[in-house]
Amino acid sequence: MTDLDTHQEAPTREDGSPGSRLSPPGHPGGSPRVAGERSEGVRPTSPEEAPPGDLPPDPWVEGRHGLEFPSGYVHLPTLRFPALSLDLHPSRLPDCPEDLDLPLHRFNTGIDALVIYAQPTPEDLPRVTFRKQFIRYVPGHFDHHALDLSGSFEEYAKGLSSKDRHELFRKTRKFMAYGEGTVHCRQYVRPEEMQEFHDLAVSVACLTYQAKWLEAAIPEGPDYRRELEEAAAKGRVRGFILFHGDRAVAYGNCRARGEVLDYLQTGYDPEYRQWSPGMVLLHEMLEQLFAEGAFGLLDLGSGAARWKRSYSTRNTRCANVYYFRWSGRNLFRVGLHCGTDLLEMAFVGFLDRLGLKRRLKRLLHFRLRIPGRSQEPRDP
Repeated sequence: MTDLDTHQEAPTREDGSPGSRLSPPGHPGGSPRVAGERSEGVRPTSPEEAPPGDLPPDPWVEGRHGLEFPSGYVHLPTLRFPALSLDLHPSRLPDCPEDLDLPLHRFNTGIDALVIYAQPTPEDLPRVTFRKQFIRYVPGHFDHHALDLSGSFEEYAKGLSSKDRHELFRKTRKFMAYGEGTVHCRQYVRPEEMQEFHDLAVSVACLTYQAKWLEAAIPEGPDYRRELEEAAAKGRVRGFILFHGDRAVAYGNCRARGEVLDYLQTGYDPEYRQWSPGMVLLHEMLEQLFAEGAFGLLDLGSGAARWKRSYSTRNTRCANVYYFRWSGRNLFRVGLHCGTDLLEMAFVGFLDRLGLKRRLKRLLHFRLRIPGRSQEPRDP
């Protein structure tokens, strides 16, 4: 059993109740759709049409951002602040943060920080650096994973290790046998399909570890559904639902930025864990995306999950870099977050040396009745 099957996906940092029985559209009571079925999709708008995230004139996007406390034991509130984030994929960023042209003049407009997520860093950066114009804070370093979608799925599969390739196909065959010889995975693309996709995805997500504890599952509510519909109208959504019969058992939510497709959230019904729905969903997703040929890269995000290392084709050492405006409040934010992080690292190391770390995690998850054992899932 691979990691993807024992844990559910959380797209953020290193970090059995019954599932949905909603029927696929057009199949009341329902015959499920066949493997690889999708509607006629809307292709992403071309670079000439300047879709959001495809190197816009001003790649700095204003919003409220936050520093999350990386606790795997206690859920702490996020420190939020107004900031500008750089909306570019890591592959478009320079290897050295010093080579970036930072809009420091925007600090005069009520902005507390400039944030660069997944900045490539060939060498690890100091946690805190004090400069005349800003405080640079780097909470930690991580591996960022992506999958090249050029070529064909067959060529991609040949490039995997024999073990990983065997695992991917074996688990799909196992799920097919459980599903009477077929795999039913539907792709949702068009705006009018987003309501159904969102309903099904939320019905699965509410059963997952991410939704119950980490708040890292697909968001609920009409506001996010409208966001999906607006993005789908621009060809920027690829939603995937894996069915067993007429029951949704896994979902994947992807969003396009030009030729890059970000894998934002995924999760599966823990009742189906033994049938590896996460791995099967990944297999079906990749076959459909390779066949579609609309994207050059699938961004799997960051973290130490083994499935990301195994099935990605690009792995880049990165860090989230925060450039804070000088102020007492920002000094407090950096000091509080940094101190809490270092304290937890020392505490976890102490528990690990005593052999209590794994036991404590199991106890906490058992008491919360949440499947999974770590914040960063091992395989989808």
